[in-house]
Amino acid sequence: MKKVVLFMCFILVSLAAVNFAQETVIINDPLQGNTLGTKVGGSFSSEGYKPGIGANHILYDSPVQVVNGYAEFEIKGFSRSAIQDAEGDADNGFIGLYDGRGINEPIPYFDDFKTNFFRWNFHYRQNRAAYKAVLQCAAPTPERLNATKAVFGYDENGLIDKDWGEEPTGTDYFTDVNNWYKIRVEWNNKTFQVMINGTTVWGPVHGPYDYAPIDFKIWLGSAPGHTDKYVNSVPNIVYRNFKLVSYGAVQNTAPNIITSAITNATVGQLYSYDVNATGNPTPTYSLSNAPSGMTINSTTGVIQWTPSATGDYNVTVVASNGVSPNATQSFTITVHASTNFAPIITSTPSTVGIVGALYTYDVETDANPNPTYTLTTAPSGMTINSSTGLIQWTPSAIGSYNVTVNASNGISPDATQSFTINVQTSSTFAPVFTSTPPTTGLVGVLYSYDAETDANPDPTYSLTTAPAGMTINASTGVVQWTPSATGNYNVTIKAANGISPDATQSFTISVSSNQTSAPVITSVPDTTGMVGYLYTYNVETNGNPNPTYSLTVFPTGMTINSSTGLIQWIPTSTGIFNVTVNAANGISPDATQSFMIYVEEFQAGACLPTLLSYWKLDETSGSTYADYVGTNTATSSSAPTPTTGKVNGAQSFNGTSNGLTAGRIAAYDFALNTSFTFEAWVLHPSATYTGEEIILERKPATGNLAINLKFGSSRTATFSVRNTLGETFTVAGTKILYDGNWHHIAGVRDASTNQLKVYVDGILEGVISTTFTAGFAHATQGIAIGYRSGTNEKFFEGSIDEAAIYNVALDATTIGQHYASGVSNLGYCQVQSAPVITSTPSTSVELNHPYTYDVNADGFPDPTYSLVTSPSGMIIDTASGLIQWLPAATGDFSVTVKAANGVNPEATQSFNIHVYQVITAPSNLTAVLSPVDSHNVKLDWTDNSDNELGFIIERKLGDSASVEVYSVLDSVAADVISYEDTSVADSTLYTYRVYAYNVDTTSTFSNQAEVVSAVPVELTSFNASVANGKVTLEWETATETNNYG
Repeated sequence: MKKVVLFMCFILVSLAAVNFAQETVIINDPLQGNTLGTKVGGSFSSEGYKPGIGANHILYDSPVQVVNGYAEFEIKGFSRSAIQDAEGDADNGFIGLYDGRGINEPIPYFDDFKTNFFRWNFHYRQNRAAYKAVLQCAAPTPERLNATKAVFGYDENGLIDKDWGEEPTGTDYFTDVNNWYKIRVEWNNKTFQVMINGTTVWGPVHGPYDYAPIDFKIWLGSAPGHTDKYVNSVPNIVYRNFKLVSYGAVQNTAPNIITSAITNATVGQLYSYDVNATGNPTPTYSLSNAPSGMTINSTTGVIQWTPSATGDYNVTVVASNGVSPNATQSFTITVHASTNFAPIITSTPSTVGIVGALYTYDVETDANPNPTYTLTTAPSGMTINSSTGLIQWTPSAIGSYNVTVNASNGISPDATQSFTINVQTSSTFAPVFTSTPPTTGLVGVLYSYDAETDANPDPTYSLTTAPAGMTINASTGVVQWTPSATGNYNVTIKAANGISPDATQSFTISVSSNQTSAPVITSVPDTTGMVGYLYTYNVETNGNPNPTYSLTVFPTGMTINSSTGLIQWIPTSTGIFNVTVNAANGISPDATQSFMIYVEEFQAGACLPTLLSYWKLDETSGSTYADYVGTNTATSSSAPTPTTGKVNGAQSFNGTSNGLTAGRIAAYDFALNTSFTFEAWVLHPSATYTGEEIILERKPATGNLAINLKFGSSRTATFSVRNTLGETFTVAGTKILYDGNWHHIAGVRDASTNQLKVYVDGILEGVISTTFTAGFAHATQGIAIGYRSGTNEKFFEGSIDEAAIYNVALDATTIGQHYASGVSNLGYCQVQSAPVITSTPSTSVELNHPYTYDVNADGFPDPTYSLVTSPSGMIIDTASGLIQWLPAATGDFSVTVKAANGVNPEATQSFNIHVYQVITAPSNLTAVLSPVDSHNVKLDWTDNSDNELGFIIERKLGDSASVEVYSVLDSVAADVISYEDTSVADSTLYTYRVYAYNVDTTSTFSNQAEVVSAVPVELTSFNASVANGKVTLEWETATETNNYG
C-alpha cells in the first residue's frame, strides 16, 4: 500500500486559506480482525488489536499530506498499575508520528526517530503519574524540504540540532480497564494537544510552524522506543476505530519518487525494488524502459525481475496521478554472476616425484566464476594449464623443489597453495605413510596397529614417542602394547629408508577401562515443551559396553534413537506427558529414567524450542559468554572489549586477534533435510574491504563442512553453506554494511524449499536455489564468533551482539519481529521462568473503607492471579493482580494469593489483614474554674464514639496559639465526659485538648479550650473605726497554697 511520506510541521502557503470546518477522513480502520495498515507483531481479539508487551504496532502510511487534522482511536484495558516495570519509571506508549523519508521500517529509535524532522510520541509516564508527549518539528527551509532523509544532526555538544521542540508533562486521567476511551491527537494552526474523551491531558502547545508531513507515518499501539520507554508496557490493552482526519480538503499534488533504486542484481536471483512516490491522488506506476521480463505492480510500485545474464541494464520508472508533471526515475542495474565468491583450493598435492617420470597434479578449487591458474614459484620446465589447473613436469634430477600455485577469479582474496616436491631416482623414493592408526584402546587388552608405507627401499620403523611398554617391529611396522591404565597417550612413528625426508605419523590413543559396568543415566531431561515445536532430549549414560536405548512409557509420536539416545517428539496438544527411558547393555541392572513433560501453547515473546544457542554477549568482564537458552558457554583466549550493544551490551572485536568459541553439541549436526538459521546484530566501521570477516561460523580446520554468516568482498551480508561432500552455495545481500551503524543479519537454509536466504534489517535481500545431497555434521567442531577458529584468521572488526543459531528456517515475519525488537532494545525472546511475587501487601485497613493491593510477580510468560484464601467479597483481577475488598466487620482476615504461568513452581503469598474502626474525636470541650473549688479547672466534653477504651487529656501553658508543647495530663475511662484538674498554678493561662483511643487507633484531637486559673486572696485581719463622722476600714492579706477553708 503506497502512502505519502511522513510529517514535518512545514508551512504550506498554498493551504493557508483552507476552511478548517471541513473534515476529510483519510484513513478509517475499525481494527476488527484485520487492518488497513501493516501489523507488526501483536494479535487481534474479538474486541480489536492487542499489541502485547513491547514495540508491536500497526503501521499506517498516509497517502496525503495533512496540514491540520487529528489521529483518533479508542482504547480499553489500560491500567497505570499494570505497567510492567520493576523500577517504576516505565512508559506505556500509545502512538508515534514521524516523517518517514529515507527511513527503513521499523524505524529505529536512536538512529531515526529520536532525531526525526517530526517526532510526536504520546505515552503515560509512570514516575510522573501523568500523560506525557515529546514533540519536535523542522522549519520549512529548502534544506529540510528537499532532504532525502528526514533526520536532524547533532551539534558540537552532542545535542540534537533540531529547529523546535517541547516535551511538557501533562495531567492524569483515570481510566477503568473495563471501559473504552477515545484519544485524539490533534494539530491545528500550529497548536498541538492530546485529549481523552474530550478532556485535554497534554498541551495545548503552540509552535512556530504548521504541521504538514511529507511522508506521514503513524505507529499505533506503541511508539518507536527503547527498553521500557515509549513502547507498550500493559499486556491487555486493546485498540479499535483508528481514524486519520484532515481539517479541510486535501490538496492534489504531483508525484515525487522518494526511494533510491537498487542497482545490483545477480543472475538467476530475483531482483526486487519497491518504488515509493508521494502525491495526491495516490500515483500509479509503469516502466517506460526496462529489460525483457521485468514487471512493475502498477498499484504498489514493486519491480521484479530475474536476470538471465550478466551485464548493465537501463530502467526508467514513471509515477503518475493526473497531476503534472509525472515523476520519473532512471537508473542502471549491474547484473553479476550468481553466487560469486573467491577461490578456495580444495585439492592436496602429491609431494613425491621420480627422475625422468611425469609428475602431475590437478589443482581443484571451489570458486565462482572459475579461476585462472598460474605458478608463482616453480622448478624449471613445470607448466600449469591456466583453465584447468593441471600441473605437469618431468624432473631431471633428485632434490627438493618448491612450488606455489595461484588461483584468481577477480574476487578477493586470490587462493594460493605452497608445497615441496621431493624428487627421487627412478628406483628409490622416500617413505609415505598410507595407513590410519586406531585411536582407542582398553586397559588390559592388546592394542595393535600395522603401520604401512609406500617406499623404495622398504623403510625401517621406530617409535620416537610412545607410552611405556609399547613396541614396534622395525621391519613390519606392527605396533603392540597392552595398556595398564586409562588416559590419553601420544605416539609418533618414524619410517626411514635413507631417502629424505623420513616419514612420521603422530596420533593419540585414548584408553578406557576394560571392566564392564551397568549403565547409569547421567543427563537431565528437559521437562517443558510447546505445541507444534520439536522437543529433543539427548540421553547420556556411563557404562561399558555402550547401551541400547528404548522408551517404555511415552506419548504418541515420540521416538528414540537406540544407539545415540536422542529423543524427538512434536507435541500436538497441551498437557502433562509421562516418559520412561531405558538403557541396557547386558549388565544388570538396566538404567531407567522417568520424568514428565509439561506441554504449553507457545507464548508470544518466548524463546522457540528450535533455538539451539543464544549468546546475548552482555558480559562486561571476563572471558566466558553465557548461552542464554542452553549450556554451551563460549570462551575466549583473546577476549573482545565489552561495549554498548544494540540490545544492552555487546562485544567489540579488534579485527586482528579477538574471537569466541563454543564447543560442539549434537544439535549443530544438521541432517540433509534439516533447516537452520544463523542470526546476529553487527556494527562494522566504515572501511575498505581487506578480506572476509566471520560473524558466526561452524568450520573445522580440515574437511568440507563450512557454514558461515560473514562479510564478503562486496561488504554485504553473506551466508555460505558447504556440506560434508563439499557442495557449496552462497547468497549475498545488496546493502553495503560498512557504515558504522547497527544492522540485523540473518542467514537461512530452508530445506523444505531448497533455498538459501539472507535478510538485512528485517528485509529479504537475497535468495538462491540449492541442491545438497549430504548433511552438515562434524564429530568435534563447535561454533566460532568473530573469527575462523580452525585456522585463526578472518577476524571481524566491529561489534557483535545477540548471536543465535536455530534448527529451523525462521520465516520473514519472525525475522522482522527480531529486527523490530532489537530496534526497541529488546532481545529475540525470553526464556520461560516460574513466577516470583515481588510486591509487599498492605496488612491493615479501616472498617468500611476500600482495601487494595496490587500484586506484582516476575516470570515469563506473564502470570495470572487468583485467590486461594480470602474473606467474603474480596476479588482479584486475574490479569493485573489488583486485589479489591470492602471490609464489613473488624477483625483479622487471612489471605493467600497465587500467581501461575504454567511454569512450575507456582508462587503463593499468605498474609493477614487487620480491619479496624476509626474512633470519632470528642468535641465541645470547655474549661472553667471549678464551682466547687475555684482553684481547680473543670473540663467537660461530648463523647462522639462508642468504641473507645478511654480518653487522654493533654495540657500546655499559654493560649491555643502558643508554641508551648502539649503534655499528657491524665487519662479517664470510656464514656467519662468530665475531668477536674487539681494541679494548676495560680494566675496561669492553660490550654487543654482531649482525644479518644482504643487498641487499634486514636481519634483526632478535640477542640482546644483555654482558662486562666484563680487569683488567691485571704484576709488575715480586718478593722473598722469611726472618727469625725467617717468609717475607716483597715485589713491585711496572706497567700496560702491549696486553701480549702
